[in-house]
Amino acid sequence: MWGVFQLFCITNLNADYLYPVVSYSVNNNENVLLLHQNGLHKTTILCWDPSTQELMPVLSSRFSPAGVLLLPDGSGFSFIEHGRIYIKRWNSRSPKAIDIFEPIYTIEHIQWLTSDICYFHAKYTNRFGVYAAHISGDVICLVRQDTADCMYPQIVGKQLYYIERSMNADHYTVTIRCSSIPALERLWGLSDSSQEISLMPVIDSKKAQLIMHKDDLACIFLKMISAKEGYVIGYDSSLKEEQEYVDFLVYYMVKDQQGWMHRKLFSFSIPLELVVDGSPDRLFESIVPCLPKKFGDTFYYVAVEQDNDCIRSYLKTYELHSGTISVLASCESDRICALLSPVKCGDIILYGGSVQQYKKKSFLLPFFYPYNDAYKAHIPTIP
Repeated sequence: MWGVFQLFCITNLNADYLYPVVSYSVNNNENVLLLHQNGLHKTTILCWDPSTQELMPVLSSRFSPAGVLLLPDGSGFSFIEHGRIYIKRWNSRSPKAIDIFEPIYTIEHIQWLTSDICYFHAKYTNRFGVYAAHISGDVICLVRQDTADCMYPQIVGKQLYYIERSMNADHYTVTIRCSSIPALERLWGLSDSSQEISLMPVIDSKKAQLIMHKDDLACIFLKMISAKEGYVIGYDSSLKEEQEYVDFLVYYMVKDQQGWMHRKLFSFSIPLELVVDGSPDRLFESIVPCLPKKFGDTFYYVAVEQDNDCIRSYLKTYELHSGTISVLASCESDRICALLSPVKCGDIILYGGSVQQYKKKSFLLPFFYPYNDAYKAHIPTIP
């Protein structure tokens, strides 16, 4: 049974959050990268060593990173700042920017194919498309359309999975599609200076296979677990401005001999104040820290509910095979409070949330971890 670490909870002070983003192994020791958001536009990356209880910065404070990912070879991590991709190696003092000179912008949702090649969605003119880039800066377009956005790519084997999104009247129409990459070898040759680089799409979107179609769902995340299994997260595209909460839905997709099937697993609610521009409680990474995570056959997710003047935040689990929902942790407050989605670190589940204010001083509540079949408390100090 995995233990559950409680990093902190209860009331936040003007967008002050700390939460885990990735775990990694160093000399057979599991460490965790945490993102600390202190204010609406300032973030820092910290490294926490569970064995020594040390919490240290690993990136210069002049950066405000987002989208932190571990490189496939474990040699460091990547992040995005102001639309640029950076790589920080463990053995280097400063991060290195990937200089992309092609006319694409708003780079988001980076995934690493190798430690030299990444892919992502980005805008060209006014539409999102899916692109791949080498750390040298060479870029090719995998798929894009003039009448729809192609977003949230996932490459499994030689297949590209992505969300196709278009506006229909006053709401989104979304389709999950899959296509083989006919020129996959071009990705491996991106750093070859003799290769002609073109932003013409490699994939013909009209021939892409249909996996799932929704007329009233705006999808904000796609995760493929394998070539025959994945899940997608979305919300009702007819969202009203006066709503205080937004309901998210999680759909599970599986491929059998009859083709692709999908079913709704569970839903969860998040206050719009956590993700809407202009809110003093907004998360720097928007909905990303609230996205459910799947470890084994269990989904871990956060949900917020309001009961009169009390706001309750929960960390819950959903068992895929039984459909059982359980509450692992909770906190409550008279204003926005947040528990944030976890990462797995060895045999434990580590989660984050809001920083509490007490007597005009910001600090973290004790978090707990398994110790001799009991719990041991520790109060970490942010450097």
